[in-house]
Amino acid sequence: MKKIEDFGEKIGGARKDLWKERGLTIDDILDMNGKEKQTYIKKNNIWKKPDYEQLVADGMPIHVAFYIKKIRDSIPTQPTFSYSASPEEIEQTYKNYVDFVSFLRDESMNIKSDKEAEKFYSDVIAPKYIQKSEYHYRYVTITDNVKNFFTNKLLKNLQIGSWNSIDNEIRKKQFCYTEEQKILSKYNILYFGNGSSLSKNEYGDIQIRVKQWWGTSYFYPKDEFADEKKWKEETFFIIQGGKVIANNFERYEDCEQYILSKEPKKEKRATTSKRTRKSKFIPKQLEHIVRDGVDYRKHRNINGSNYIEKFNFKGGEFGVWMSEKDRQQSLNFGYDALMDLARALEIDPKDISLGGRLSIAFGARGHGSALAHYEPLKEVINLTKMRGAGSLAHEWGHALDDFVGKELGVQCSMATENLYGKHGMDSLKKLMETMKYKEERRGGEVFTVKTDFYENSKKFDSVSAKTEQGYWASNCEMFARAFACYVMDKLDNRSDYLVGHANSVATFDTDKDGNTTTIKAYPDGEERENINKCMDEFIHELKEKNILHDFVMELPKEETLPLTSSSEIDYPELTEDEEGNLTLFSMDEELAEGM
Repeated sequence: MKKIEDFGEKIGGARKDLWKERGLTIDDILDMNGKEKQTYIKKNNIWKKPDYEQLVADGMPIHVAFYIKKIRDSIPTQPTFSYSASPEEIEQTYKNYVDFVSFLRDESMNIKSDKEAEKFYSDVIAPKYIQKSEYHYRYVTITDNVKNFFTNKLLKNLQIGSWNSIDNEIRKKQFCYTEEQKILSKYNILYFGNGSSLSKNEYGDIQIRVKQWWGTSYFYPKDEFADEKKWKEETFFIIQGGKVIANNFERYEDCEQYILSKEPKKEKRATTSKRTRKSKFIPKQLEHIVRDGVDYRKHRNINGSNYIEKFNFKGGEFGVWMSEKDRQQSLNFGYDALMDLARALEIDPKDISLGGRLSIAFGARGHGSALAHYEPLKEVINLTKMRGAGSLAHEWGHALDDFVGKELGVQCSMATENLYGKHGMDSLKKLMETMKYKEERRGGEVFTVKTDFYENSKKFDSVSAKTEQGYWASNCEMFARAFACYVMDKLDNRSDYLVGHANSVATFDTDKDGNTTTIKAYPDGEERENINKCMDEFIHELKEKNILHDFVMELPKEETLPLTSSSEIDYPELTEDEEGNLTLFSMDEELAEGM
């Protein structure tokens, strides 16, 4: 298989980007005055703290992530100078510091395996910054250009003595640990066999002798575990706080299940004065990506050139930890979904790129627990590797909102936040009013009240953290959710990758007693019908203004295939479940390791 690379223009290299987002460079400091250099030339501005949990979630080995953390933590926060340093020396030191931190950032973040990490010091760092001392073979000399900030701590952490010591540090700090791993870290699971023995010591107490890689450990079981007859050879046992709590497990995994089953679930603490931090609502990850309808691709795999030719995308990129299968599946799913979107809106497929300004990224720009997000500054939609499926229409709605605002000359870009005045659109104003308010008759009188959609959006804000684009009840977020529902209703086929999360429902704990309530995050019923009619008017006005272009996609019936049930369609990079549904995640070991 040909390697799948980024396509089109590079997304992250625009000159308009602020250095605070992409990292400070030497070019950025040329026009700074002395005070600005003192204030801004710092490690955190050159090398933004990575989201290590996200890196590991995206496939980076945990050893590599921790090694990168140790390197970054060892770099001084900013350069220091002697009292006698001249202005020229200070200026050069600033440049050397920026160059040095940038080099470590770029080179270390490119490490992809434990083996590369082991050779990083000898192959990358030593040739550039290290000289052997002429006085003693155990000492080294740092090159003059970095000696002010290349510390002994950094020198030590760049060299990996053994992965065992790294593992111990990871366990101690619980680095990137899941909740289950945090629970399991309180216990030791040991093997009773291969040199282990059970005997009595000189005081008559039963002792277990266990050989481990660093030496021999002794444990003194009590009560039922002090009976030699209750121990089986070649089994596992569990230690908590130095005491044996269970034994005779056939498999290591059985010990873990026992620990997790006995560990009491954390009860929510009642809060008084302190406010609890809201957690983000994350719809359940789609296990299967189901789509039926028009076979746009005619059984073919899609490449980046197809995205440029068909949709006129400015560029596209992939996360470094995405396997070739991940990339191909994302391209195929995305292509079908975007063609469905164009057909639903009856627009030219080239309008999908919104005037050739929009870019797309697969698993390349994700952060935190986001499903997907739209970046107005770079005009790019990112679909995260694991959870992005199902949110494409929602994020394209944000992109449309942003694009329309810019086309109309709105100062702060989003059209939905600027409904009135010379920049407003009548259809958009009507749409937003219909989303939020409706008329209700009471006792012969008509009152204007909030829609269920608006009320539920406010409820979401009270129990859940805001989204990437703002609060749930904000105009732009309500618009994007309503837009995804509108696209779903306009389609005559199922398209999970495009609108799988459109009808998101959430259940929240609403009080200290654990009572729950279910909240619909989307418009429903008659409200949805009214919103869809207004959305029709909005799309029509966009076509009248030549922002979008009317286009009817007509295909012969023989090109319409039920993709979820046909056994004749060849999707070499996709897998199917027992019901024949296409799934984004292959169950073979090769792809599982890439996830």
